[in-house]
Amino acid sequence: MNANDNAPPARPGRSLRLVFSRAADYQRIDALFHPSVKPSIDPQSYVVRRVDSHFRKAVNSGGAVMLCDARGDVMALTMAYRVHHTGKPANDNTPHDVTELGTSLARLPGYNGAKLVVAALTLREWWRHPPQDSMIAEIKRDNIASLKTYIDGLHWRPIMDAPHSARLYDATDATLIDDKDKGAGDPHADLTQAKSLWHRCDDATVRQAARVVLDFMAQGGLKHKSGDHIPVDFSDLARHGLTPDRLRAIAGGQMDRAALKSLKSGPRPAP
Repeated sequence: MNANDNAPPARPGRSLRLVFSRAADYQRIDALFHPSVKPSIDPQSYVVRRVDSHFRKAVNSGGAVMLCDARGDVMALTMAYRVHHTGKPANDNTPHDVTELGTSLARLPGYNGAKLVVAALTLREWWRHPPQDSMIAEIKRDNIASLKTYIDGLHWRPIMDAPHSARLYDATDATLIDDKDKGAGDPHADLTQAKSLWHRCDDATVRQAARVVLDFMAQGGLKHKSGDHIPVDFSDLARHGLTPDRLRAIAGGQMDRAALKSLKSGPRPAP
């Protein structure tokens, strides 16, 4: 994961759209990994490449959220990978066990775009594709920007249970191309010495994500620490069922999906 406040600023149009991905978005998302692009966004290589089948599945299923400018260029991105525990039959009819958030890239330093896209994707995955086990993100201890985004900003919590951590590595390693990026999966590991830790999303995290999105909506988009403002179109949230009424209810503590569905639904969810 990378939410890099030190990346050189991109030059977006003067407005952005928050959008969840469709199959047609594959090429413009993949373009962020071009050798002429990714090093400037992710100079420390915190974001690792995924197996293409997992990458495409995430894009095709709405498992990527983007901030895009008027040209369609991606200014901020994060993605969700839905996987099964090792040894469990995995097919389209089998509920997934784990959702891993990752592949987070931000090209707007100082605007907090990473915080917005992570919050939005957390909410969509919780609302439409809740995992049987956990929603997680792996963060390296030296990735200060990501720690600020996930822990300080969105209240994700470290997983210090070594056997559970090992199972999560076993489940998610299949999405990674390079073996050196894969976790050890040691159920006896001393997690206090680990270079990275899994962090999990719980109900408090979801409530905080709703508050964060509502705050961005209230200010009309992104604000730079200098005071500069970039308007954001948030309408795709409602198309995916995350209407302002539901966001306010979640932020206030309502976590019952049936009760939330009874609230004003807004536009029909995107396919």
